[in-house]
Amino acid sequence: MYDILILPLACALAFVVAHVCLFHFLSPRRRFRALVFLMLGTAAGYVILSWLSSRAGWKAGFDLFLPAVYVDMAAGLIMYFFFCFLLSQLWIIAESSVSVRMMIDIRKGGPKGVTLEELKASYPLGEKLADELKDMIFVSYLRQEGSHIGNTDKGRRHARLMAFSRSFLNLPDNR
Repeated sequence: MYDILILPLACALAFVVAHVCLFHFLSPRRRFRALVFLMLGTAAGYVILSWLSSRAGWKAGFDLFLPAVYVDMAAGLIMYFFFCFLLSQLWIIAESSVSVRMMIDIRKGGPKGVTLEELKASYPLGEKLADELKDMIFVSYLRQEGSHIGNTDKGRRHARLMAFSRSFLNLPDNR
């Protein structure tokens, strides 16, 4: 149980703490690269601690809490939800990311790529904004009254949560 549940959770929490500290106190310019290094570092920490705990016999004491079948089931569920989350994120990025779609369009342009004007023609801002607003109204984040658009209660809660998350992770306001 220690290797399957407690140790991965401890390493995940270490990742969150390191992430928050790094972004609040050092503000790296290459944010994604910093996250990858943090993730690889905590994954390496997990592997080392797991190996050390099995060598020291720490696992034996933790396995007494639950029968092995439940521990294995929990591990399987965790991995299942992890893979579902991973595939969902991949789908969202592939389907919704303007950056990804632009890179694909630039790749289709051949060795020279495409011009800025061609990109501007493919990604009109007005249509993008209208589509985003329509989607947010559909999922009840926004309401439209005449020419004014406002947050619903659901939208206010989500905005408050995301504003807190952005502040907590020290992300820029409008990026």
